[in-house]
Amino acid sequence: CDSIFSDSKGENEIEDKINSVLINFNIEKYKNIKVKDLDLYEKYLISFVRLSLRELDYLLVDNIFNKLTEEEGDALIQFIEDIFLSQKTTTIIACDNYKKVKPICTRCINFQSGSIIETE
Repeated sequence: CDSIFSDSKGENEIEDKINSVLINFNIEKYKNIKVKDLDLYEKYLISFVRLSLRELDYLLVDNIFNKLTEEEGDALIQFIEDIFLSQKTTTIIACDNYKKVKPICTRCINFQSGSIIETE
């Protein structure tokens, strides 16, 4: 079987990085769980963790809060603020609940029927 790694050292470095991320983001409990077995919040959390490992210029979050509990939504907002905004990633959040995201917004654009109705 061919490996994408030239030696076991590369595999060990990747394993070390994965373990470090699991610990740093306090998500060790998801290590051996298949994504299909995670709930919606856990899937979003894992996606954000994966994205946080990249150097992003932009992040678009499109209306993910509707099917989450209040606590889960607040936790993801806090994650966005702590990780992406601290990395100076331009973050665009489209949502129906402006009050939820207002604390981390620097600018708000309100749309109605595809047209801008006001900016703050």
